[in-house]
Amino acid sequence: MVKVKRMDENSFVLLTKDLNILAELVRTRQEEKQAVLDEFEKEKERYSKGKIPEKAFNNIVKKTNMEIERLDKTIKDSIRKGLVKIRSVERLIEKQKPKNFKAKESGISLLRKPKRKKSGGKKKIKDKSSGKKRSSKKSSEKKPKISKAEVKKEIKAEKKLIK
Repeated sequence: MVKVKRMDENSFVLLTKDLNILAELVRTRQEEKQAVLDEFEKEKERYSKGKIPEKAFNNIVKKTNMEIERLDKTIKDSIRKGLVKIRSVERLIEKQKPKNFKAKESGISLLRKPKRKKSGGKKKIKDKSSGKKRSSKKSSEKKPKISKAEVKKEIKAEKKLIK
């Protein structure tokens, strides 16, 4: 009996759950970063009003920068992991391309697509001097390779003919 491809639903569900978790993690870290920036703005106002000394404010600046760097690192890491999951989902989905079946009186048969032949026809090349496209034909014949020694011999032979 002929069977149609079926998607592994469990793998798909696990991949989408992981992707969803990573997206939520990115969003959470973005909110944390916004909270850190808001807190820094409040501390900056307090410093500008003279409520905290410069040394304390410098420590706040260092801590804020370290926290922002840590959050940025986790956000980038989560995004990278999410992209890996997306590629996994793409591969899983690409594997689901249907097989081509054809029903005949003798039964069902699997159709195979003929392999594409490489075209050896004309290829359009843009001429840099005039800006127009010109066509050049690829030659299917292989040019014989000539070594440097053979080239030198031919040059010597031509010089002898000229004399």
